[in-house]
Amino acid sequence: PNTDWMTGTNSNNATCAFVGGAYQSSQPVNGDFHACIALATDYNNFVYEVQMTIVSGDSGGIIFRANQPNSTFYYFRVGQNGSYDLRLYVDPQINDSHQLTSGSSSAIHTGINQPNTIAVVANGSSLMFYANHQLITSVTDSTFSHGQIGVVAYNQGGLATVVYSNARVWMLQ
Repeated sequence: PNTDWMTGTNSNNATCAFVGGAYQSSQPVNGDFHACIALATDYNNFVYEVQMTIVSGDSGGIIFRANQPNSTFYYFRVGQNGSYDLRLYVDPQINDSHQLTSGSSSAIHTGINQPNTIAVVANGSSLMFYANHQLITSVTDSTFSHGQIGVVAYNQGGLATVVYSNARVWMLQ
């Protein structure tokens, strides 16, 4: 099915592009992230898995249950230092977002150019997060029940380029 992954460059020169058979998000602006969303998706209860490789920058991650026109979504960030956090975005302002959980996990492969398979199992208000097929955290939150999926590049002190491949979604009953 056509998922309509975003492509192009925004006013900050952040990009979403297909490069060499993979999908890439990049963010040149320090302290900001760039979301690349599959616009034609709308999933309720599902498993979303993708292989993520941080080529440069601080971290990558996944977005799910997004409403792209309203800038609302869950954002699960995974850092090259083994850290992670989950934020809830209720509008375009980062200061209005809520951190739902954070920590670090030895299941996350650290460093640049290290592939990590990251996944979320979203079933009702139950949200479970995996790195390399190991459960690393879970939360309960019912703010958003469905929406689009996406990927992210996060710049914290240097150009962030994150490459994604093998994105897969399984529907749950």
